[in-house]
Amino acid sequence: AAFDFHAGTQPRAPDWMQERGLEWAYRLVREPRRLWRRYLVSNTLFIAGAYAPPFRPLTPEEDDEIVRQINGSGAGIVFVGLGCPKQEFWMAAHRSRIRAVMVGVGAAFDFHAGIQPRAPGWMQERGLEWVYRLLREPRRLWRRYLVGNTLFILGAIGQLLSRRAKAPANGDPRSGR
Repeated sequence: AAFDFHAGTQPRAPDWMQERGLEWAYRLVREPRRLWRRYLVSNTLFIAGAYAPPFRPLTPEEDDEIVRQINGSGAGIVFVGLGCPKQEFWMAAHRSRIRAVMVGVGAAFDFHAGIQPRAPGWMQERGLEWVYRLLREPRRLWRRYLVGNTLFILGAIGQLLSRRAKAPANGDPRSGR
């Protein structure tokens, strides 16, 4: 049996997780290899580890230790769920140090663990889950969705227009003409 490193007892999910029937999610993080193999994963894939960083910047020594653990685990894919934009900054800062493909998954862990509710099906089907999240957490998400996404769309349009202006008009299908 796995033990809680702090108390020397079997791991126990916090009360709020137990009340919502999420003990499995807590154990999944605490005992990933055993539980993922047992419940969710085929024999061709294994979970090399899980880590939840503290809510503060890591010291250089802590950061080096995490990189060492990730690289030493043999992981081929590292799912990073720190939230946007923190996970993007972390992956960019570590792209030359981590010897695995890194995938930013944002709130996916929270959705699958039942911590964060999903939008109604009709909103998901129409690509409107972001509206649901914005309405649920406007103070946290308004800038990301309304400013950040608008700037991204404007930048993408500008890039497309500049490519069209530079493209040869020789019938090349990539020229947009």
